[in-house]
Amino acid sequence: MQPESTPSLIEQGLRVQLLLTAMQRPATERQVVERALKFAKPQATDQEKAAALVAVGYVANSAVTFDGEDAFKEHLASFWLSRSDVKSRLLDWWDETRQKRESFRAALQSIIEDRNKARKRLWPTIDETREKVLVVPRYSRRGHAFHLEHFYFPENEDAALGLALDLLLARDLGKKLRRCKLEECGAFFLGGPQQRKFCSKDHQAEHNSQDAARRMAEMREKRAQARRPK
Repeated sequence: MQPESTPSLIEQGLRVQLLLTAMQRPATERQVVERALKFAKPQATDQEKAAALVAVGYVANSAVTFDGEDAFKEHLASFWLSRSDVKSRLLDWWDETRQKRESFRAALQSIIEDRNKARKRLWPTIDETREKVLVVPRYSRRGHAFHLEHFYFPENEDAALGLALDLLLARDLGKKLRRCKLEECGAFFLGGPQQRKFCSKDHQAEHNSQDAARRMAEMREKRAQARRPK
């Protein structure tokens, strides 16, 4: 592993590892779905880097804190990768995580295409995960009325992903599920009345710019063809 790549791996490692941890924390229905959709975003594809960032992620979540912590993490990440047995386990872990993400993304796409068909296909596959989710009601007062809200405690990331699919299949959240139309993105997100095609205004602007450039190129080609002798 090249030393200069380590700082970026630390940043990526924190993102991946903390994301998996966050999915197991108590959350409202919308928070459960939004965390799962973040997991669905493509991560690093290079297995060597993936193994490194996972290793750094474990270190980053440890209770060790002192001056020069980043340098310590860099050193320890290099140490982990120097051991073939640990590296092999990390690669296996990353493969499993990648397959889990691809399966989840396919399930999300099926919900967008036809939620009724998706219910029939997906619900039997996530029956077991429901037993691994604890639901706790919480009451709060709003003016003169009491408000009831449920918080979900998934036992692990599989339970969190299963719960997210359950909510998308059964709740109105599923009607808001979208996929960004920008080809370079393709991220899944919960849209609204003003956010139906793109996950952000920046991606909408980028798509419009690309579309304008494409139409201009087509127009120039048509003009060029018209000028050619028949």
